[in-house]
Amino acid sequence: MWRTYLLVAALALAFAVHTAVRRPGGDYIAYQQAGTRLLAGEQIYRLADEYQFKYSPPVALVFAALALLPQPGGKAVLVFFTVLALAFVARWARASTGAGPSSHAALLLLAPHMLQLMSNGQVDGLLMGLAVMSEQQAQRRPIRSGMLLAAAALVKPPYLVLTVPALWHRQGLRFLGLALGFALGVGLTWVTFGSLAPFLNWRALMATTTSELFFSPSNEGLVALACTYAGRPGSFAFTAFVGVLGFFMVALVIAAVARNSRDPEGRFLAAAGALYLCAFLSPLGWWSNLIGLIPFVYYLVARLRPGPRPVRVIAGAALATGAVAAFFNHHLLGFTLMEPINPWHHYGLAGLVLATAAAGLAVAWPIALPVAAAVAPPCPAAPPLGGPAAV
Repeated sequence: MWRTYLLVAALALAFAVHTAVRRPGGDYIAYQQAGTRLLAGEQIYRLADEYQFKYSPPVALVFAALALLPQPGGKAVLVFFTVLALAFVARWARASTGAGPSSHAALLLLAPHMLQLMSNGQVDGLLMGLAVMSEQQAQRRPIRSGMLLAAAALVKPPYLVLTVPALWHRQGLRFLGLALGFALGVGLTWVTFGSLAPFLNWRALMATTTSELFFSPSNEGLVALACTYAGRPGSFAFTAFVGVLGFFMVALVIAAVARNSRDPEGRFLAAAGALYLCAFLSPLGWWSNLIGLIPFVYYLVARLRPGPRPVRVIAGAALATGAVAAFFNHHLLGFTLMEPINPWHHYGLAGLVLATAAAGLAVAWPIALPVAAAVAPPCPAAPPLGGPAAV
């Protein structure tokens, strides 16, 4: 086992050094900028910034420490823990689905998303690690679980989708931990800034800049798909597209959980569905956020084992769709070739296929998942709290 941890650590270090030296990391520039301004007592939210920091004030407190390091060093630290967090999530997904050791190769389907994550110095991998850790500890340490979820949601509010499974399973103490986590974040903001005015500044920046990013080629969420294939926000076609497709995906995930209501099937599918919906339902679901598909990808790989032929065909076709979409990425083909392709949101469409296939198979052909889904131990290398900036 120690050899596996050593290999993952070596891989994380290699990625950290490479991305810190070779990639500029637009998001990390915004993180460091916010941390530096906080230490200097300056305004952290500025409309004129090329790379705007768009996350809640408590997140800037985390980056104040990294701001003390040179930019390449700080980004290397961030990427190092991002790789560890992704390895932790992959280990949990494999243990939860009973997929074989070779199933890790399926992560190649999400390689463009993970490379984008590390190239830009984003922290969505860390947030997903916090969310999965919260799910693992939901039964044994519910208050701590809620506080971990609060840490992720303070950075990205869409992670509050994970409160739905908590409500489903009547985990009241998790909500207590969630409230304590939010209270701690607000309290630290008050102590640091002397008031809660930074929350108002953050809200004003988001209100001014969010809608203009709906049409970004990097946005792969439901809103972006509606803008591309239905019409402009506010039109009947846009509203109908968002309403129908959004309702369908939420209903399908709920049906999958209800159809597999036993532990550990229901808990894993609830967490997997919520992690995908965090990206899909977010108004700004960047394509790097589609790492939320990791649990569903492992679930589909597990369904390739001997079983009903339709199950293997559907799972294989969905994974093949993801593989084709992954091939078309600027890391492999270059920006020039990808420029006319990206506006069609092929990653978002492929993610929709993968999620629909996984949840649909769970409804039509449920299977018993390993007990590890409910009791998998936490990974020794736990990711720290961090927060992303907007691209």
